[in-house]
Amino acid sequence: MPVDDAAVEKAIDELARGSVQAVSTLTLMVLRDKCSFAQFKQITTAFYEVFGSVHLQHAKEENDKDHSVHPTLQVMALRSLSCIVPDGALQEAHAKETCDALSNHWPSILEWILYLKNDYVDRKCIDVAFRVRAKRSIVDFIGLILHTDLRPIIPIIFQSPEALHTLLSLWRLEVEDHHFNCGNDSNDEVPPVYCTPGILDCWQANFVHTEDWSWGDLVAPFDNDGALLASTTLAHLKHDVAQVPMDYDRVICDIHLMTTFSIKECVCMPMLQQGSLLTLVSLFFSLVRSEHSSDALPLVAKALSYACWYIRSYVEVGDGLTWITQVIGAGLMEALLLIDPWIKYLPDPDDWEPLHQLYGEIIPKYSIHRPVLELLAKAHRHIEATGLLETIEKHTALWAAWEDFDAVVRSRLPLLAGDSTTTHSCQNVKCGKSRPAGEFKQCTGCLQVYYCSKECQTFDWNHGKHRIYCNTIQKRRAQGAITHFSSKDLHLFDAIILSDVTWLQPKVQELVIENPGVLAAIYSDYTEWPSCHSIEPVIETIQLPTCGCDLVLHSKWSDMIELARKSTSPRILIRSLIPCGIYPKVKLQVLPIESAGSNDGGVSLVDTENTFEHLYECSNVGLSFMDSAFPEVNRQEKEILCSGGAPSAPVLAV
Repeated sequence: MPVDDAAVEKAIDELARGSVQAVSTLTLMVLRDKCSFAQFKQITTAFYEVFGSVHLQHAKEENDKDHSVHPTLQVMALRSLSCIVPDGALQEAHAKETCDALSNHWPSILEWILYLKNDYVDRKCIDVAFRVRAKRSIVDFIGLILHTDLRPIIPIIFQSPEALHTLLSLWRLEVEDHHFNCGNDSNDEVPPVYCTPGILDCWQANFVHTEDWSWGDLVAPFDNDGALLASTTLAHLKHDVAQVPMDYDRVICDIHLMTTFSIKECVCMPMLQQGSLLTLVSLFFSLVRSEHSSDALPLVAKALSYACWYIRSYVEVGDGLTWITQVIGAGLMEALLLIDPWIKYLPDPDDWEPLHQLYGEIIPKYSIHRPVLELLAKAHRHIEATGLLETIEKHTALWAAWEDFDAVVRSRLPLLAGDSTTTHSCQNVKCGKSRPAGEFKQCTGCLQVYYCSKECQTFDWNHGKHRIYCNTIQKRRAQGAITHFSSKDLHLFDAIILSDVTWLQPKVQELVIENPGVLAAIYSDYTEWPSCHSIEPVIETIQLPTCGCDLVLHSKWSDMIELARKSTSPRILIRSLIPCGIYPKVKLQVLPIESAGSNDGGVSLVDTENTFEHLYECSNVGLSFMDSAFPEVNRQEKEILCSGGAPSAPVLAV
């Protein structure tokens, strides 16, 4: 039945006189009675008029006189607009006119939003029930951006940083004050229309790749503290995961926000340190072991996929080992296999790319590290004992990833048992001496290198570029960017490298025979999976260094060539890249060809002259997975870690 024009006009008149009941009456005319578009325009115009500057000034004056007087009319009108405006945009012919009307009135509405936020929501002396209603009205109105037909208003609403600041502050408030927690929605007579995480997710999706994105604006509402932003994000996820029934859309938005906000390093590290990875591994188990309605299955799969994306994006942050060992210890390898039945609900292979990368590439390459390999062996035994493999569909990408994982664990596990005496090489490569640990003295600056004498240490400081390397390592240690390796860790590196060199030995011999007098070099890259190996004649060309460490490594490589040439027996040069997050390690070795191809990989006591080996902290500070996509975001932090320089005096060995 058509809505009577006279009834519309009567309700509008009552609204103009300040009737709160008129707000409900006009809202029902749109939502329940389905008024005409002309009547819709009349009603929305009437609502917009209550947000005029005259009304705002009057409200402020009344508030100054009596704090118990609240602008209830405007709070209800905001929520009503959030409900009825989408109806005006349902038809394409009316969508532009509806968006234009909202855009034209946005400046005055923003003033009211800021007033409600600052003078009511933020003030604890105000009645808490009204503060909650005011907060929800603000969120619901900004939530209009979630409607596809109203997307043109997104840049208009967020062209001013005050709107974003307000939204982020309210999102923070939901965590810090239980009255504003969305868990109380079911007890409210007027529950919220939209959720803050969903609105923020829509905002970041529209702006993160544009010039309008500002990391400063994002962190400002959190006292410019990235750790506070991280804790707020994680608290929202934990809260939403604990709800019964779970709101899958909210959980998906929470994970997406975690992934985006963590692009910034000042947010990323605190997020990891506060247990984001452990929370998501726990979420895996919770989702795959719970009962879900049939219509929720695609949403569950999407939440699992988003969680995989976050872990894949940040598990290699820093040295990588901290987070790799954490997730494996929490049961990641089992959890990823349990996701197998859910893959069919998201048929796009790109959605599951991070799952396959984690299982088939990232985790296996870190098995060169002893703590990782030991945890993987334990996880491998547990998976086999549970019979989980019997439930996995064969001939799939996930099964292929499992087979790669299985192969690397079985092949490398025996190498853990191999143990030999630690050997230190004099860092002055021209010296060429190597001796059992304890016979040489350690640099007290970098705590990384050894010398057979004070003379060799002084020479390396002045001519071997240790001055640069030592200062760089000290800076990185101050930044928490140095990874300590025990002698057992180093033994496994050697065992894996020399095991691979053993099966490369025939090609080395072939190269030496075909090219008499030519030095052979093995280049092994364990930062890729499968690891890459090449055998080439040594080319004495100078490459441009990319940082202080590279400058040192290039100098050492040249000295290693000279060392190998002056040896009376054949030598081989080995350069191995070791995965360690954004701080990859470089193992440089000069070994007798026979020793390099032996099963034990050791250097005999009679053949320790003109040999050299050392594990260097890095060849460069690399980019993390997300840094590669957003290289400018953390450029300054990377430049600090890459910067070289030199202390004023050499650091003497002790």
